[in-house]
Amino acid sequence: MIFSKKYKSIYTLWFALCFLPILIGCQKRQNVVVISIDTLRADHMGCYGYARNTTPVIDALSDKGCFFNKATSTSSWTAPAMASLFTSLMPSQHNIKHGVCKSGNIYGQEILDSSHITLAEVLKENGLMTLGISSNPHLTPELGFAQGFDHFLVCKFNNAEEITKTAIEFMAQYANGKPFFLWVHYFDPHWPYSKREPWIHTYAPDYQDELKQFYDTNLPKVRTAAGIEKGSKILQSLVALYDSEINYVDHSVGKLLDAIQGTGNTMIVLVSDHGEGFLEHNTLDHGYQLYEESVRVPLIIRCPAIKPAKKSFDTPCSIIDIPLTILDWLDIKERHHFQGRSLLSVIKGKIPDDSEGSNPAVISELNRFGKNLISLRMGKWKYITDRKYQKEELYDLTADPYEITNVIEKEPLQHAEMKNRLSNWFVATGKPKSKVKRAKVDQESLEKLRSLGYLE
Repeated sequence: MIFSKKYKSIYTLWFALCFLPILIGCQKRQNVVVISIDTLRADHMGCYGYARNTTPVIDALSDKGCFFNKATSTSSWTAPAMASLFTSLMPSQHNIKHGVCKSGNIYGQEILDSSHITLAEVLKENGLMTLGISSNPHLTPELGFAQGFDHFLVCKFNNAEEITKTAIEFMAQYANGKPFFLWVHYFDPHWPYSKREPWIHTYAPDYQDELKQFYDTNLPKVRTAAGIEKGSKILQSLVALYDSEINYVDHSVGKLLDAIQGTGNTMIVLVSDHGEGFLEHNTLDHGYQLYEESVRVPLIIRCPAIKPAKKSFDTPCSIIDIPLTILDWLDIKERHHFQGRSLLSVIKGKIPDDSEGSNPAVISELNRFGKNLISLRMGKWKYITDRKYQKEELYDLTADPYEITNVIEKEPLQHAEMKNRLSNWFVATGKPKSKVKRAKVDQESLEKLRSLGYLE
């Protein structure tokens, strides 16, 4: 069709008026990607000061955004921690406390009650396509973790390469041209650790698969069977395997980030559910205690168009702060019941990066394997109480970051303040409002799990 000069001008104006809203919408479209990496210790990452080059890709992400040095999980194992991340509730509030995985099946775990509003539900209500990918059998629709997701895949124990491929296909299929929220959970640094090449040859050149024979055994039993003790060569091999797994997942995260680059204005949050013990406090594995190696987690945030006031922040924070930080960036005013606080003001430098002052209390809980532990962090102080055996510990994390010296008797005023703060927290939170339901389990298995201390 041939237009005169006059009609060309009219047509051009008409075209612009018709498509201007679409172009503006594309510019304003905001996506959110949350990457959670199972069992990833912050202090085994380059941006957190680790000597080994385990996370070059994630380090580069932190350079483009920022990271929090003192981020804490709400528990030291997956189910309660991830329930907290999605609901901003503590384990004693969402009531997911127990459960064990045997041969890929979950026994005795509480189901996340549908009355708890999740981050995915709020984002879906505000027009985002919500996509979830879980590689951990503790995080499934049957256990309540698909609440609010338009599409949810369970890729049980799939490796990082497979999870990344699935995530990229997921985005292409469902989020093409639409604002979206994508959650991807990688499993790889979790035991059993695979020997990932080429990195294992750098970390343990002489490793001969000595630990592969124990892959069907949990780590506490492996410790006895393999003679793993502090300073032993076999422990060094165990850590080398773990670090090679971190390199492997980091490599796959890089491919996911490359794919995300073409999706527009996308906020990225990278976090872990918990850490891993390597005999710092006489335990291997996780879910047995609340020391820093188990509950300190990485938290890296990249917000497009926002220049962080600095690259790293020392403000103590919790994974329950993630939902409000995301809603703040999206400018979603409705907060529902979400607890915690947005970290966006810290990132922008609108409020001080406060490492020692009167910042909110950061709490972790553990009620698994017959334990009843709570930790409270305020500034540089960390208080741990064993409510079952009436034991207490107090650490100055600035002077004693590895929690070696219990100063409970030397600091009576600080001890009293921490106890009082925790008591007030108990009063404020109260008892869970929803009734708990557990994943189905036969009576024989139930009694066996109870006798082993997995259930109360």
